[in-house]
Amino acid sequence: MRLYIVRHAQTVENATNICQGQLDTKLSPDGIRQAQDLALRLKDVRFDLAFTSDLSRAYDTLRHITEYHGKTEIFIIELLREQHKGDFQGKCKSKRDCAIFGSYHEFMYPGFGGESMYHVRDRVEAFLGVLRKYENDDVRNVLIMSHGGPIMAMMTYLNGEDLSEYAKYKPKNCQIDIVDYEF
Repeated sequence: MRLYIVRHAQTVENATNICQGQLDTKLSPDGIRQAQDLALRLKDVRFDLAFTSDLSRAYDTLRHITEYHGKTEIFIIELLREQHKGDFQGKCKSKRDCAIFGSYHEFMYPGFGGESMYHVRDRVEAFLGVLRKYENDDVRNVLIMSHGGPIMAMMTYLNGEDLSEYAKYKPKNCQIDIVDYEF
């Protein structure tokens, strides 16, 4: 099964360095253009299935791509949501603040709903379990639309690496990682 793992297009919050986490934010005008360009790049790939986070920025990016893939079955799944960043959501990010985290993958965001990257990786593993249901079907190409945190966790898992290696997989907006995955 070939996985096309994509990070959503740019939001206003991405452009202004605001921590989004699980806030439901919209694509910026530049993000809409990114999603349209990505759709054109992927228009000739036949996707058997598409999975997206339920957050608008991911779903709206996927909608642009699926304009060229009318018969692709789409599943909206919360397991692909971004890491919940607790009290940090909606606030400006700074390098100074990040320096206090220490080992980021172990950092537990304070406040209601806050998650560590270990929580995100658990959700990603559960999502890959959902994909396993299709392993004996004739599913070749799967589009996965998500966010930076889940993608980094997924890439470490798929490559058999420790979660501490997550940072080398930090995706840009509309970046595609293509992985051939066997269960």
